[in-house]
Amino acid sequence: MQKKETLYSIAKIYSIDLNEVLSANPGAESGIKKGQVLRIPIKSKALASYQLHTVKPGETLYSIAKSYDLTPEELKTINPGLVESLRSGQDINIPAGAIWRPSADSAAAQKTAPTIVGNKLKEKYGVAVMLPFFSDFPDSASLKEKDLLLRDVALNMYRGMLLAVDSLSASGFNADLYVYDVLEGTTMVKNVLEKPEMKPVDLVIGPTYRDALAEVSKWSVRSGVHVVCPVQQPNAILLSSPNMSKVWPSTVSQWEYVAGYVAGKYKGSKVILANSGNIEDKKRIDAFHRKFIALTGDSATEFMATAGSLYGINDVLSSSGNNIVIAPSTDQAMASSLFKGIKSSNNTFLFATSEWENYDFLETDDRARLHLHYPEVVGIDYQRPETENWVQAFRKRFKTEPSVYAFLAYDIMLFYCSGLQKFGPAFPQWFDSVDQSRVVSSGFDFLKTGMESGYENRHVAIMGTIDDQVVIVNK
Repeated sequence: MQKKETLYSIAKIYSIDLNEVLSANPGAESGIKKGQVLRIPIKSKALASYQLHTVKPGETLYSIAKSYDLTPEELKTINPGLVESLRSGQDINIPAGAIWRPSADSAAAQKTAPTIVGNKLKEKYGVAVMLPFFSDFPDSASLKEKDLLLRDVALNMYRGMLLAVDSLSASGFNADLYVYDVLEGTTMVKNVLEKPEMKPVDLVIGPTYRDALAEVSKWSVRSGVHVVCPVQQPNAILLSSPNMSKVWPSTVSQWEYVAGYVAGKYKGSKVILANSGNIEDKKRIDAFHRKFIALTGDSATEFMATAGSLYGINDVLSSSGNNIVIAPSTDQAMASSLFKGIKSSNNTFLFATSEWENYDFLETDDRARLHLHYPEVVGIDYQRPETENWVQAFRKRFKTEPSVYAFLAYDIMLFYCSGLQKFGPAFPQWFDSVDQSRVVSSGFDFLKTGMESGYENRHVAIMGTIDDQVVIVNK
């Protein structure tokens, strides 16, 4: 390529779709350099715009999209009416230049479980859970408000895990579950790691505090046991932690995912970045913008959403095509001004943060008017019968309502132990092949962040307001 050329300009020169260039050149979405050689799918006028893919038993919309380096949303765009549940033998359109590279998901549907070199499947596994229960503080009055919240998170997670253990036992998974109360600092966790029952442990979930988690990470390097970071932590925790995975995507990863969703779902729409000037908001905006430019070659329109100039946003909105307003802010004043400032329009779609869903000044009509969307790590669709059945089971057993952490912990336990059951202790090598059909609110799409670093989950649920209901729009 020549200096100043972009993926978008190159695609235009050859009259092919940008996604075809990206499919033919894995890694190019992160940027290209002068002198880099690119593969260009050559098409003649006689060639069709699409090729057909015949769905095979066990394939899903997600696995097929991943095998062609596409997103499920892109497949839905070129296959109007396509639904999540595909049937064997069904033909679907694939861009003509897309190259078939079977993902682990697709390969797993076509073959038996791989041979695990150096690891053996066990009749019984050991799973250790480390959460802040504050069991030495029976009197709630002696705990700070923050500690009370953390204890409630821990209790909800533990209850969700117990439901998962029941489901796993019913499917033949046999394990000893060790539960430890681990608080802030490293003294408690060091004492736990020295316990004799930790020697045969195959999986550790927790702890939640960063220092304690770092201590377990060091232990995991020596022991080879995989460690799960179950709550929000910076990606730095994964550095030099090859046996750790983090299930909560970073804020940057979440907004990169939103950029990919917008690029695939709203091609040709006007994208407007509402910048509040806040440093944290700018990180999210920059993450979105970098990814959006890499995928489309186009820049978005930036609008400084300060209190004095916010109402002028209508001047940059398109009156004909769709407007995608990106406002990744937790500033309530900005949220209020933005809703008041944007005129009612059926062609405006607002992408904000999950906090906006709980702002008291936003009515249901407000959310529906601007089609409020936001990224969520734990995406709960209460319209699904499976979700309702799970909630009923939780209520019956624990006589209380589940929090989002109960949902998350259930899925964590189910996913990781399903990996152990099928692949043994080497299951992180086969993350893409672990069965996710029974998870109720989360998804797992792990990316190794470095040769000597751990794995970050990149799955994000996009929640959208459709017909006055909040639903998952990217499932």
